[in-house]
Amino acid sequence: MNIRERFRKVRKRLGLKQAEIGKVLDLSQDAISAIETGRNKPTLDVLSILYNNYDVNVEWMLTGNGTMFLNGIGEDEGSTEKKQAAIYIPVVGAKVSREYGTVFENAEITIEEYFPLSGKVLNSFPVDKIKAFHIVSDILYPFLSAGDYVVFIEEFRPKTDGIYIVNKSGVLSAQRIIYRTDGGIVISPDNQKYPPEEISSQDAGKVIIAGKVVSKLQSIL
Repeated sequence: MNIRERFRKVRKRLGLKQAEIGKVLDLSQDAISAIETGRNKPTLDVLSILYNNYDVNVEWMLTGNGTMFLNGIGEDEGSTEKKQAAIYIPVVGAKVSREYGTVFENAEITIEEYFPLSGKVLNSFPVDKIKAFHIVSDILYPFLSAGDYVVFIEEFRPKTDGIYIVNKSGVLSAQRIIYRTDGGIVISPDNQKYPPEEISSQDAGKVIIAGKVVSKLQSIL
C-alpha cells in the first residue's frame, strides 16, 4: 500500500467524501482526487491537519508502520495504541558550516521546514537531536530516491554499517558507510553509476559524520 492508498483509506474510514475532506484540508475536490490517484502527494501541511483533527498517525501515512490512528481506534478493533503528541522536527538544509558534525551548538545550519513526527523514534533518542534531511540525489537509489526524507540523530555514530549524514566541505549528503576491520571506511553508493570511495584508517577521522539515519520516509512532495 502506498501513500495515496493510505490517504484514501483514511478518508473512507472517516466516512468523508472527497469534497468534505477537501473543506477540512482547504483543498478542492480535484486536488483530493489528484492525491488519491497519485498525481500529487499530500504535503506536510495536509499531514499536520490530519494529525491535529483526526489523530491520524503521520508515521503510518508515510511508511505504513504502526496503526492508522493514534487514539486507540487503529485498523483493528482491538487496537489500544495511545496517541502520542507529534513533534515537529527540523529539516536541515544541505548547506551547513564546515564544522557541523564536529560542533553542533554553534554550527550554522539552515532549517528548511518542520516535519511532524510521532512513533518509536521519539521514545528512543533525545528530541533535540532528532533531525530530518531531504534527499536530493540518486546516489542511494533505489533505496532512497530524490524527494524522500530521512530521519537522523545528531552525534549518533555507532560505527556500524549503515546510512549516515556526512558533511563534506559544508554540504550535507546521505551516504552508505561500511566500516572495515582495519579502521578504514568505504563510502559505498547503492547506485552503481557512482564508484565506491575507500578511505584509509589514517584518513577516516577526517570524514565528518553528523549522525546516523534511523528512519526512511517515503517522498511526500
